[in-house]
Order: sequence, then C-alpha cells, then structure tokens
Amino acid sequence: MKRTLLIILGVVAVLAIGAYIFLRTTLKNTKKSSPEQTITYKENGAAVSVFYCRPSKKGREIFGSLVPYGQWWRTGANEPTTIETSKDLNFNGQTLKAGKYHLVTIPDAKEWMIVFNKEIPFWGTEYDPTNDVLRVKAPVQNAPDAMELFTIAFQKAGDQDAIAFQWDQTKVALPFAVQ
Repeated sequence: MKRTLLIILGVVAVLAIGAYIFLRTTLKNTKKSSPEQTITYKENGAAVSVFYCRPSKKGREIFGSLVPYGQWWRTGANEPTTIETSKDLNFNGQTLKAGKYHLVTIPDAKEWMIVFNKEIPFWGTEYDPTNDVLRVKAPVQNAPDAMELFTIAFQKAGDQDAIAFQWDQTKVALPFAVQ
C-alpha cells in the first residue's frame, strides 16, 4: 500500500515538474516573437500603466485580415492587455474609475471600440461583454509609416493626452483627461 502511494506521488511529482518546465519554455519562446512592454504615464497626479505584448507584422495584412473587423481582439498578443490607473480618467465624457482593467478592442476600418473590462481569463482567449466597465469609440487614422511591432504609447492628441494604438499603417488615438 505504502509502496503504491509512493509510486503515485512520484509520478505526480514528475508530471508536475514536466508541466512546469513545458509552460515556462512555451512562455519564453512565445515572448521572443511578441515581447512584453509596460508603458507609464505620470502627470496631473495620476499614475497610469499599460502592460501588453507586441506582435510583429511579419509581412502580413493586419486589420481586416489577421485581426478581423467587427470582432473583439485582446489588443496585443499572449496574455490580456491590462491598464491600471491611480485616479479616475475621463474618456469622451465617460469616467473610468481608478483601478485595474483588461483592455480589449473591436477594430473597424473607420473607428475602434476600446473596451475596459474587469475580467478576462488567463491568456486572453475568452471575453465576456457582461464584464465591460466602459466602452469608448475612437477614429482610425492612416499612419504614414508602417509600424512593424504593435505599439501602445501615451501621446498628445492636439492639446489632450491620449493612449495611442499603432500597428502597420493603422493608428488610433483615444484622448483622456485625469479627474
């Protein structure tokens, strides 16, 4: 009885170690193709950070093909993109309360729906719109130069601060104000 239990525990331990090594190796190799990035904004008393992974264009047609129009996208690669803010933010007259959220987008040729969601499962392969906290539209701009790696950045949009999304020749800037 004891011997059988020891054998079972040994097999379970070997399988657990093997699974751990497999997951670590897979994550490491995936991150080589789509590296992690964290951007930060520290102005007007607010600290805002966005964590995401940056897929590459690699000669592919991106929006309307690899990333289909009218369907939700985890807005990057690998695990879900997250945004965390220490203060409330105002997007087009709508308030995003201070906190941590997952960010998904629904791209279209003329405008994107940017969605702040409170619950995206690990790896970002599922999305439940009932967990949406805020949805905001932003127009698509044609960027003069193609961006090889998907990029999120804090920039100026006129006289306002904005979160900008750019990949290939598509750029979307979402202005915001700290409340």
